[in-house]
Amino acid sequence: MEGLRLPSVVFSDGIDVDFFYDDKHPILAEYPITPKQLLLQSLAERFAIRESGLTVQRAFFGLIENHLTDERVNVNSLKERAQAILNQIRETLPSRLAHRMDRTYEVLENVPSGTEKLAATLIEESTELFDAFQNRTNDANKCLSFVTYSSLPHLVEALPEEFLDGHVFKSPYTQISIGDEATNQRLQSTSLGKVVTYLRDACDLLEGKPSSKYELIRFANTLSILEGLLTL
Repeated sequence: MEGLRLPSVVFSDGIDVDFFYDDKHPILAEYPITPKQLLLQSLAERFAIRESGLTVQRAFFGLIENHLTDERVNVNSLKERAQAILNQIRETLPSRLAHRMDRTYEVLENVPSGTEKLAATLIEESTELFDAFQNRTNDANKCLSFVTYSSLPHLVEALPEEFLDGHVFKSPYTQISIGDEATNQRLQSTSLGKVVTYLRDACDLLEGKPSSKYELIRFANTLSILEGLLTL
């Protein structure tokens, strides 16, 4: 319809296709629809016209399966992403917390089964590391790469200055300096709370089984945000 504002438009010349979209159009700005989805719809229409017997629906479904795999909200793939994120964070613990082991022990002792599960893992993986952890020797920090995933939010919450400010997460903490002390504390709490909430969400994903597509979409959004916050 002439004069109608469209969310996207496609121009084709032979096998070449130019795709333009308006990210401020209500369809893209207000609905869970991406430019890539609009492009696939336009391509499906063209393939259906070009290929005899091919419907728009079949073409569209085929394009989705081949070009939207990264956006698939599948429980197993989301759990793999969550595990990868948490493993990255866990691998930083031996170096990040080596000088804060007394406080780290205190935190782990307050995590339900945190110390027990860590000790059990160390007994299986390395008796030398178990001895180091039990006797709190200089090598005890090496054991931290085996802590439970559920321990990570507790460690970040208790030792934010070791993780925020670009050390592991981009979110500011000690760098915040606006207004008086009370204002800074509120802003620090907000910044830290955001990171801890997303970490707990990732742990909940690994420990449970989402029951609906909307839950999966929420977890997918959480993981995307966490990946964007990481400096690793």
